[in-house]
Amino acid sequence: MELLGVICGLEALKRPCRVRITTDSDYVVKGMTKWIDTWIRKNWMNAQKKNVLNRDLWERLLRASQPHEVEWVWIKDTTDIRK
Repeated sequence: MELLGVICGLEALKRPCRVRITTDSDYVVKGMTKWIDTWIRKNWMNAQKKNVLNRDLWERLLRASQPHEVEWVWIKDTTDIRK
């Protein structure tokens, strides 16, 4: 769902924009800023030499993000902080 939320948001944009994606999903941020180029270069294989999970969603997110100038921001999830 974390991937699909970002995808739908980007796909809703009607023209190229400057966008800041703020998420508590380290997976999404690292996927788009650190891992995706390597995945593509290695034919969608991860560091464990296995197929990248959710490849279809990663490819869709990549396509949706390409017309835009995207800043990827990770924030700590604070919903589970115990008092």
